[in-house]
Amino acid sequence: MPKTFLWKLSFFFWFSFFLVNIPIQILGISYIKDLLKSSEEEKISLMLHAMKPVIALNISFKQEEQLKNIFATIVTYDSIDSVELTLKDKKHLHFRSKDIHTEQERFLFETTVLDPFDKSTIATIKLRYYNAYLNSLNNEFLVIFPPLFLSFTMIFYIFFIFFIRKDLDALSTIASRLSEYLHLKTFKPIEPKNLSREIMTIVTAVNNVTKENERYVKVLKVFNNELESKVTQKVQELKKQEELMIHQSRQAAMGEMIESIAHQWRQPLNIIGLATAQIDLAYTFNNLDPKVFQESMDIISYNIDYMSTTIDDFRGFIQPNQEMLCFAPQKSFKELLKILGAQLKNNSIDYDISIKDELKIMGIENEFKQVALIIVNNSIDAIQSKKKNNPDEKYSIRVIISQEKENAIIEVIDNGGGIDASIINSIFTAYFSTKFSTQGTGIGLYIVKNIIESRMHGTIEAKNIQDGCCFRISLPIQNNPKEIVL
Repeated sequence: MPKTFLWKLSFFFWFSFFLVNIPIQILGISYIKDLLKSSEEEKISLMLHAMKPVIALNISFKQEEQLKNIFATIVTYDSIDSVELTLKDKKHLHFRSKDIHTEQERFLFETTVLDPFDKSTIATIKLRYYNAYLNSLNNEFLVIFPPLFLSFTMIFYIFFIFFIRKDLDALSTIASRLSEYLHLKTFKPIEPKNLSREIMTIVTAVNNVTKENERYVKVLKVFNNELESKVTQKVQELKKQEELMIHQSRQAAMGEMIESIAHQWRQPLNIIGLATAQIDLAYTFNNLDPKVFQESMDIISYNIDYMSTTIDDFRGFIQPNQEMLCFAPQKSFKELLKILGAQLKNNSIDYDISIKDELKIMGIENEFKQVALIIVNNSIDAIQSKKKNNPDEKYSIRVIISQEKENAIIEVIDNGGGIDASIINSIFTAYFSTKFSTQGTGIGLYIVKNIIESRMHGTIEAKNIQDGCCFRISLPIQNNPKEIVL
């Protein structure tokens, strides 16, 4: 069904026309019928009223012939079909017109005849009549008036539409221009000509609003371009800053790794020093036994090999790698604990790795090793801090690797006293630093969160447990991994 304003206006106009016209015609015909009927009754009443005295005398003197002549005269009227006289003694005299109009609607008129002497009722007259004008008027009203009224209404409607045509065209133009503006984002101003005041207001408002909107759109485009440029610049700056932070964190981690190597080398270097001192002393006093010399050289060679192996382990752990590939997290932690083994032993820290499931994850292995190193070093720092006040307590670091649904779960658990409850929700924030920084609240944990969540699409959380802390990492398991080069 069309929903245009013109259609609605036309529908309402013609609906109102028929809603009002039909009752008017029905009530008009009914009123005219009643009016004609009353007029006819009044005419017959006057006629009978003039004849009643004569009829009463003839009845009183029983002059039936005279009565018949009177009633025969009455039925000669064109509008009277029959007359019935009922006397007091129940005797009936009935007179009918010779020309009976069967198609006409008939009406009954009834009156009484009084005795001229005692004024008692001596007879009743029933007169049936019709009005030829009623049917002809009804036909004329139905045939002539509705078409005439409809024609007049049509002329009025056409004149009305013609009178408001420009306003309707203006509304239609506004609708089409706004529709084009929504799709094409361009608006052609509407030129108001000889419109009504209300439509002129609408046209002016639409022109002004669309013009102002186009101005705002242009300003917004410029602003968006500037904002996009600034966002791009800021993203690049943040990316560089992030890369710098990762590099700084990696440098710090390398420093800690070198410290671990120093722990690994300290004993072999002492042994090599003692062996060379023994050879030098024997040579000085010309007491160098070939067997003792060979034993000392074997000791020196063994410890040099051990130190070389330590360097190889260190190089393999920190070897730069920017390939996104599939690797085993348990292997990374084994390598880390092997390198940190001497440092942990020197600090009297027991360590253990529990592998419940052999898993594969996707990522840059070197970055994951950096994550492992930062978390374990945080645990070492926390234990060392607690150890100052509780030197006799046994300390440990445990790594548990398991599978939970489609995720690899890596937990690093220590008994270093845990993290202060007031800062535990902020330890992964960049540049967050307090006096509790030895418990893992520095830049390192921000790098850990960034690598785990942004690069490896996992999650990390820290929570306090009995006598310590647990770092829990969740990473998606890769069943059919493909190597991706960055």
